[in-house]
Amino acid sequence: EILIRSFTKVAGFFENKPVVIRAPDLGADKLPPFLSIREDNPLLGLRGIRLLLEYRSSILEPFLRGFLKAYGASSNLKLMIPMVSRPSEVYEFIEVLESTASRLGLSYPSELELGIMIETPSSAVLIDKFAKIPHIKFVSFGTNDLTQYILAVDRTNPKLASLYNELEPSVLRVVAKSVEDALRYGVHVEVCGEIASKPLAIPILLALGIRTLSINPRYVGLIKYVINNLELKRFEHLRGKILDADDAKMVEDIVVNSLRSHNIDLRSVLLFSRTSS
Repeated sequence: EILIRSFTKVAGFFENKPVVIRAPDLGADKLPPFLSIREDNPLLGLRGIRLLLEYRSSILEPFLRGFLKAYGASSNLKLMIPMVSRPSEVYEFIEVLESTASRLGLSYPSELELGIMIETPSSAVLIDKFAKIPHIKFVSFGTNDLTQYILAVDRTNPKLASLYNELEPSVLRVVAKSVEDALRYGVHVEVCGEIASKPLAIPILLALGIRTLSINPRYVGLIKYVINNLELKRFEHLRGKILDADDAKMVEDIVVNSLRSHNIDLRSVLLFSRTSS
């Protein structure tokens, strides 16, 4: 009942605007107290969809029951699957969704839009496969985890902080190719990682074809300011230069120089970029 009320309230607050509900993204440092899981490497262990499928009766199915009941009254809800690595996980998730709907006496809502979080390199390079799954309508790049897996850097390790940067060309190349494939197959693209709250990253994301961002509320005003001061056609040429850069520092220099040439207020941009890093 708590889930139903929560989902319905959020959906009603935004009226007819789309509301994305992410299935419980548990595992690693986000374990619920009622689960006792010990893993030598939890960052590569039971996380996201893996954990949900492992504990389907105690976590996934109750969540889906609440979601489906709320969806019956709030059709602006969408559902996103976290930490996906391969298409078979999505098919299995949909099977659980269908069986849960059947037990509730409901038919599977064919109009329900499903999305997946792109947090693993494997999901990034398999966009064409995910796009062929009928219910998948959007993908959301979780750049925090995607970056640490591409760079093989534990983002929670302070000794490796200097090596972790979402603007590394290796990360941007993977995102660029994945976005290109998604758009080719008609799949909507979003970014929900912390990179979306960093002003210097905005021209890059726009140049890569991304048009929807999930932003920390405290940075909404600043990001709107940056976007409102950008003319997209002036930054489309950045794509080639950025993807051909040697490292994140070179990427940042390219963006800063481009912003300067278009009279963006660099003082506020750079200040908030540093504080949000």
